[in-house]
Amino acid sequence: MTASDLRQRVRDRSVLIFALVVPLSLMFVFNLIFGDTDGTELDPVTVAAAAPADDELAETLLTVLDDVDGLDVTVDRVAADEAADRAREGRADLGVVVPDGFGDAVRQGTGPVVDVTESGGTGIEADLVLSVMHGVLDRFAAGAVTAAAAEETGLPPEQHAALGQRTVTEAPAMT
Repeated sequence: MTASDLRQRVRDRSVLIFALVVPLSLMFVFNLIFGDTDGTELDPVTVAAAAPADDELAETLLTVLDDVDGLDVTVDRVAADEAADRAREGRADLGVVVPDGFGDAVRQGTGPVVDVTESGGTGIEADLVLSVMHGVLDRFAAGAVTAAAAEETGLPPEQHAALGQRTVTEAPAMT
């Protein structure tokens, strides 16, 4: 029965088409599309950033942006009203404004809010910087949620900040 079925499949030309021609054609097309991605070089990114001078969490956010591995990021510290203007005028790829009270908002669990203005000609490099910034903001928010949960469970107040700090600084379980 198996030999009969195998003979029937070999005589059917559609088997040859779907078993050999289609996969080989798809490999050829995918090679044309994705074959030249090894030599991709990323352009430098300029971020015009404004943050309150006395806000430790805002300073941490800008320091992380300045230290992105594999990408040349320059963070220019400017006044809050100048950051968005630089991005709109094309003198910076991104304009980032961290508002007053940012650190307090994070600690209270109301959520970190940052204003970002993109230049018209940004590419994947600016998207990578934004992705890093979102990751840092998510970590801040996770720390605030952890501290709030610790308070809800009745842990002593001195442990709230420690748990929140641990959540922010330790590596995630998955990357």
